[in-house]
Amino acid sequence: AYGTMALNSSKSTIPADLNAAQTVTNNGNVSEQFNIRGQNSANWTLGLTAGSDTYVHQFCAAACTSPPTNFTGLTTNYQTLAASIAASGTQTLHLRLTTPTTSSVFTQQSVDVTLQAVAI
Repeated sequence: AYGTMALNSSKSTIPADLNAAQTVTNNGNVSEQFNIRGQNSANWTLGLTAGSDTYVHQFCAAACTSPPTNFTGLTTNYQTLAASIAASGTQTLHLRLTTPTTSSVFTQQSVDVTLQAVAI
């Protein structure tokens, strides 16, 4: 939960900001590839740069520092988060949200992230 954010602002889960790393666990008994994707909200479009009613959501799985570095922009298609996670293994990640530069709506938006595990 990023909380309430102003237009054209960013928050991340790195220790210097929200300090809320996310951990994904392979609870299966075979190696898995972890994939990740974002979504459009009811009123905002997910993009690689912030704009009018366009927000940015990014992820980072290694060397995520402040200011946020090594972050990759999420799209509405699955992208590889981790290519091979052994059974009982984990992958830590950080997320970063940047709100639109301008918006025609000022209601709460759901900007969920979906994770997928694929046996390899």
